[in-house]
Amino acid sequence: MIAIYCRISGRKEDGKDTSIQTQKEKGIKFANSLGLKYRIFVDEGISGAKDEIEERPQFSEMLKAIANKEFTIV
Repeated sequence: MIAIYCRISGRKEDGKDTSIQTQKEKGIKFANSLGLKYRIFVDEGISGAKDEIEERPQFSEMLKAIANKEFTIV
């Protein structure tokens, strides 16, 4: 199973960031190309620069799932 993590940087440059939807589509396409199931995690509007992982709930949840060996690819 593949974990797909999506977010947009708060420090993005105009025209140089990939939308959440595009990130999802690319992740799903990759998973499908390998014939693997996937689970999507999205932290929309939350900075990746947060010091505490718990401040990024989907990222935190994904890390717990990785620790539980639910994924083979991230």
